[in-house]
Amino acid sequence: MLRRVGYEDRLGGGGRAGRPDSWFTAYRGDVAAAAVVPEGGHGSEAAGPVVSAVLAAG
Repeated sequence: MLRRVGYEDRLGGGGRAGRPDSWFTAYRGDVAAAAVVPEGGHGSEAAGPVVSAVLAAG
C-alpha cells in the first residue's frame, strides 16, 4: 500500500527519525525495475540489490 509523504517528511522533518529511505531504479534492455526500502539508507546498499535481482530474473 502506498502512503502519502509530505514535503517535510521527505526531508526528515515532522518527527520522523531513523535512516533515509533507500530507492534505486535501473533498466536492462526493455525491462525496467524500481525499489524502495523504508529507512534502508543509501540506494546502492538496500534497494540496489533488490533491483539487481529483478533484472537478473527477467
